[in-house]
Amino acid sequence: ALGCLRDVPRVAGTTLVVAHGGVIRGLLGLVEDLPYAVIGQRKVPNAVPIPVQLGAGGWAAVWDRHAAELERFRR
Repeated sequence: ALGCLRDVPRVAGTTLVVAHGGVIRGLLGLVEDLPYAVIGQRKVPNAVPIPVQLGAGGWAAVWDRHAAELERFRR
Protein backbone atom coordinates (compact mmCIF):
# COMPACT_ATOMS: atom_id res chain seq x y z
CA ALA A 1 0.00 0.00 0.00
CA LEU A 2 2.78 2.44 0.82
CA GLY A 3 4.39 1.82 -2.55
CA CYS A 4 1.17 2.85 -4.27
CA LEU A 5 0.93 5.99 -2.17
CA ARG A 6 4.55 6.79 -2.93
CA ASP A 7 3.73 6.94 -6.64
CA VAL A 8 0.83 9.37 -6.27
CA PRO A 9 1.98 12.80 -7.47
CA ARG A 10 2.39 15.51 -4.85
CA VAL A 11 -0.47 17.94 -4.56
CA ALA A 12 -0.94 21.30 -2.92
CA GLY A 13 -3.77 21.56 -0.46
CA THR A 14 -5.87 19.05 1.42
CA THR A 15 -5.59 15.40 0.40
CA LEU A 16 -8.07 12.63 1.17
CA VAL A 17 -6.83 9.05 0.93
CA VAL A 18 -9.43 6.27 0.97
CA ALA A 19 -8.47 2.61 0.86
CA HIS A 20 -11.70 0.60 1.09
CA GLY A 21 -13.27 -0.36 -2.24
CA GLY A 22 -16.80 0.44 -1.13
CA VAL A 23 -15.83 3.91 0.07
CA ILE A 24 -13.86 4.54 -3.12
CA ARG A 25 -16.86 3.54 -5.26
CA GLY A 26 -19.18 5.71 -3.21
CA LEU A 27 -17.02 8.82 -3.25
CA LEU A 28 -16.16 8.55 -6.94
CA GLY A 29 -19.81 8.00 -7.79
CA LEU A 30 -20.86 11.09 -5.85
CA VAL A 31 -18.09 13.22 -7.35
CA GLU A 32 -19.02 12.06 -10.85
CA ASP A 33 -22.77 12.48 -10.18
CA LEU A 34 -23.54 8.87 -11.09
CA PRO A 35 -27.10 7.69 -10.45
CA TYR A 36 -27.27 6.30 -6.91
CA ALA A 37 -28.49 2.94 -8.19
CA VAL A 38 -25.26 2.31 -10.14
CA ILE A 39 -22.62 3.69 -7.77
CA GLY A 40 -21.99 0.31 -6.13
CA GLN A 41 -21.63 -1.49 -9.46
CA ARG A 42 -18.38 0.19 -10.44
CA LYS A 43 -15.28 -1.98 -10.44
CA VAL A 44 -12.36 -0.54 -8.50
CA PRO A 45 -8.93 -2.03 -9.24
CA ASN A 46 -6.77 -3.25 -6.35
CA ALA A 47 -3.71 -1.23 -5.39
CA VAL A 48 -4.14 1.35 -8.15
CA PRO A 49 -4.30 5.02 -7.11
CA ILE A 50 -7.27 6.87 -8.59
CA PRO A 51 -6.40 10.55 -8.23
CA VAL A 52 -9.27 13.00 -8.49
CA GLN A 53 -8.71 16.73 -8.27
CA LEU A 54 -11.45 19.02 -7.07
CA GLY A 55 -11.17 22.78 -7.11
CA ALA A 56 -11.57 25.02 -4.10
CA GLY A 57 -14.82 24.17 -2.36
CA GLY A 58 -15.07 20.92 -4.32
CA TRP A 59 -16.08 18.67 -1.42
CA ALA A 60 -18.61 21.25 -0.23
CA ALA A 61 -20.14 21.33 -3.71
CA VAL A 62 -20.37 17.51 -3.80
CA TRP A 63 -22.04 17.55 -0.38
CA ASP A 64 -24.48 20.28 -1.42
CA ARG A 65 -25.53 18.30 -4.51
CA HIS A 66 -26.16 15.13 -2.53
CA ALA A 67 -26.95 16.31 1.02
CA ALA A 68 -30.65 15.47 0.97
CA GLU A 69 -30.02 11.90 -0.18
CA LEU A 70 -27.08 11.38 2.18
CA GLU A 71 -29.11 12.59 5.18
CA ARG A 72 -31.39 9.57 4.74
CA PHE A 73 -28.50 7.34 5.87
CA ARG A 74 -27.82 9.26 9.09
CA ARG A 75 -31.16 8.32 10.61
